[in-house]
Amino acid sequence: MLWFLPSLIFGSIMAITTGSWMMVAFACSTLAIMPLLAWQRSRKAVDLKADIEISEDEIYIGNYRLPRSGMLWRQEWHDLLFQKISAEITAKHLQQHLAKGMPESQSRSEDFILGRDESGVVEMSLSNENAHLLIVGATGSGKSQLLITMLNSHLALEGPSVDDFFLLDFKGGATLRQFANNPRARKFATDLDEVESKSIWAVIHRELKSREELFAEHLVSRIEDFAPVALRPNRLFIVVDELAAALASNSLALGAVSAVLSRGRSLGMHLIATSQSSQGLPRAALINFGARIYVGGVDQIEAAQLGIRAQRHLKAESALSASLHLRDKPAINFVFANASVRPNGALPNN
Repeated sequence: MLWFLPSLIFGSIMAITTGSWMMVAFACSTLAIMPLLAWQRSRKAVDLKADIEISEDEIYIGNYRLPRSGMLWRQEWHDLLFQKISAEITAKHLQQHLAKGMPESQSRSEDFILGRDESGVVEMSLSNENAHLLIVGATGSGKSQLLITMLNSHLALEGPSVDDFFLLDFKGGATLRQFANNPRARKFATDLDEVESKSIWAVIHRELKSREELFAEHLVSRIEDFAPVALRPNRLFIVVDELAAALASNSLALGAVSAVLSRGRSLGMHLIATSQSSQGLPRAALINFGARIYVGGVDQIEAAQLGIRAQRHLKAESALSASLHLRDKPAINFVFANASVRPNGALPNN
């Protein structure tokens, strides 16, 4: 603003000596605009990844206090506030749902909680034609967070343990390592451990073969029909974070994944996988994912490749929005918690 002081002084002198106030008026107008320009620059400097704090009469994004009038807000500020409130409501709903528990007669080994929609908690069951689930979304969209919510909600179901997990994390273990010590986690591997990540595909092949032999011995074709129940194998969920990276890691990976997708349903073996896109995933494999979840904004071309109808109202910048697509059923749009649901039903304070 100091640059405009000479103009202001010169304009004042001209106004006094000549009676022309035009120059001083321009100088004053410029000085008045300068605070507005400074405020505009400060708006652009808001860190949208910072935490949101809400008090009685003030809202902060990081160190920046939002204007009191919502009319002065940017659209992304509205979206961030919506995400925070949605996450808190969703977390509360999930906590209440898990605290109540599910009656043993209704609790099934295929059930997972996804989040909530307008009617309440959204659940899905990996059974029959929906035996395998693919979660697709861009980096940072919330795929891993949704996966954590699903696993925690499933582990919180009451009743006897009738399932096991193979956990394959091809993002260094950041997502699935927290479940590695769970008694139901039979295998855990990351891309950082090349030996373990390669051997696990051979283990999956052996598991398929042993189950086929067991079913043939007892003359049954589906796990639901297996008798006696005492000899029925546990359902096995193979959870892969970043499936495309996993397939590229080893020559045995594609064969194991394809075998599970084509033959695993009847044997009680289910694949739950995340991927940034359908690129890198064979078309033959995509066909066998009966359940598909698209997290965040839906790209029209990506939706067409996945065989789903894009939901226009899902915003690309929303990390809490997702849509569930089951075969021959309308899409279910839901939001999911930004905070993990712990196996005991409790939620983190943050």
